[in-house]
Amino acid sequence: MSRRRFGNKKTRTKKSFFLYLLLCVLVLGVGFANIETLLNIGGSLEVARYNPAYTIQYALNGGEVGSGTPTSAKNTTVIEISKPTKTFTVNIDANSQGATITSGGENVTSASSVQTFAGWTATNLDTTNAKYGTTNSTVSTAWSNGSTLIGANDNSLFFKGLGEPASQITLTANWTPTAVTLPKLEKTDYVCQYNTEPNGDGSSYASEDSYIPNAVEASVTLYVTCFLTATDYSYTGNIQTYTVPSTGNYLLEVWGAQGGSVTDFVGGYGGYSRGTVSLTKGTVLYIGVGGAGTGATAEGQSLSGGYNGGGQVVGNSGVNHITASGGGATHIVTTTNRGVLSNYSSNQSEVLIVAGGGGGARDQVNHETAARWGNGGSGGGLTGGGAYSSFTSP
Repeated sequence: MSRRRFGNKKTRTKKSFFLYLLLCVLVLGVGFANIETLLNIGGSLEVARYNPAYTIQYALNGGEVGSGTPTSAKNTTVIEISKPTKTFTVNIDANSQGATITSGGENVTSASSVQTFAGWTATNLDTTNAKYGTTNSTVSTAWSNGSTLIGANDNSLFFKGLGEPASQITLTANWTPTAVTLPKLEKTDYVCQYNTEPNGDGSSYASEDSYIPNAVEASVTLYVTCFLTATDYSYTGNIQTYTVPSTGNYLLEVWGAQGGSVTDFVGGYGGYSRGTVSLTKGTVLYIGVGGAGTGATAEGQSLSGGYNGGGQVVGNSGVNHITASGGGATHIVTTTNRGVLSNYSSNQSEVLIVAGGGGGARDQVNHETAARWGNGGSGGGLTGGGAYSSFTSP
């Protein structure tokens, strides 16, 4: 039996190769459809350029995104970005102080306030092409500087061309802080306040005070600290005592004494110190309240300094200076009563707190050459404040 062959081997091979090539083109065309498009226009073959999207990340500084927050877009596409929101919360830690914490008559554990959006700023912005507008059809205002605040007064804005293709931009939310009114604190026979640290060594805020958040935080924890009702001590010229009635944290405040004055010039004001300390029931504190400096009324006077270390004046009849003496320091110490502050030079660990006294004022009878006159320097700090002085040559 004979077999008939249709066509020849060479013809079949060419047809098979043609079909294989066509199939490859189709497969490759589908496989690269997301990368480029082949266009046959007027008998010529052209390749459309790839236009990848840019990506958007949001730095909200404690806020929350709005309803419309796209994370990518092509630079030719108009996008809508909603205004973010932010509620700042103060969390209250009762700190085992036994205080009642209320707002509007209700017990509370926190307080909050809505913060005001101040606009977007941008990092890596395409400052050549970036535009914005209030509607989809009015995106025409150039955003030419990424640090310029955009959108503070709009619920949402429309943008176009924020980033170059395949780039990443960052939109940062800016906020105008709105104060939080802190809850009311009450405890019988105690003064209570808020503090940023549980031991009371941080920043303090009074009951029902206003807490102003910074622009990047979303919340903060404040701790309740309570102290027995203040006991005040005035100058007596002697060491006074205080016996700690119960174990706990105590707030100490001291003011140094003012220096003496002369004619129209006043003595320097005493320094001020404040701090908290943990004390045990029965501990005795020794308190020395500084005495004021003595004012001068005539040249060449010798004057004693104020109690507890105020600078004295040694008179000299050969000069025409009129100089007042300095005010004394105020201190609180524990362990041992050694008297005035200077007696603790070798036992400084016993000193809890000190405020220096102010310097005495000085005048000159006739304000002649080389004369110096003026107010006394203030106390406080490591070295105190400088005196105000004047000099006039004839």
